Amino acid sequence: MYKLLLFATTLLSATSAAQAQVRFTSGPQAGYTLTTVNYKLDSGRPYTTSSRSGFAAGVMADIGFGHLAIQPAVQFAQKGYNQTVTSSLVTSSQVRFNYLAVPINLAYTQHRDGQGVQVFAGPYVGVLLGGHYTSVTRYPPSILLPNITKSGKVVAAESYAPSATDSSFYSRRLDAGLQFGLGYRYQGLLLQAAYSLGLTNQASVAEQLPGGGPSVYPTYRNRAFQVSLAYLLGSAR
Repeated sequence: MYKLLLFATTLLSATSAAQAQVRFTSGPQAGYTLTTVNYKLDSGRPYTTSSRSGFAAGVMADIGFGHLAIQPAVQFAQKGYNQTVTSSLVTSSQVRFNYLAVPINLAYTQHRDGQGVQVFAGPYVGVLLGGHYTSVTRYPPSILLPNITKSGKVVAAESYAPSATDSSFYSRRLDAGLQFGLGYRYQGLLLQAAYSLGLTNQASVAEQLPGGGPSVYPTYRNRAFQVSLAYLLGSAR
């Protein structure tokens, strides 16, 4: 009985001590994004894909215990890419995606109180809210025709029916992948640099039309670099 009481007392003391060291802080987070896509299209036409700038903003939390911390966040995040396709004509496009993103990272911090340098990694899920695109097709100088400019909304859809009168750009609604990075925390300020690797193909599928539709489908996966600053409020409990 004495040993049982001693064990229970020790376990209770350890549990109370652990609970006393749990940290919970939360606050706003905002940052700069530089994004592109891993784009593949076997059409025979040469193309180049480049990055474009954007921003991300939202709220995050830091739930820490010793050197470890769980860092969930909810963000409005801009992604997208620039692309140039060359054939007899040259078409330049700019695509902007707007996502509601939910990353959940596991961080290891330099100090037990969560301060100092940290490394982190974890999954993320994104829901496409919409966006916008523009494209300009240029004729060779020898052809005296004006440029053709198109623009429209980005629409979330798994598939779509191609139409000459539809100006929308279609992309799949759900995005998911992994991210990892480095950070530094000083008191309530947390500076982080992260790279995210999209694992899901975001290209919507064009439906085959009775008269013959697209036979070549692109695939693209999001890639993003983000630098953000968070201001976290709260304390250990």
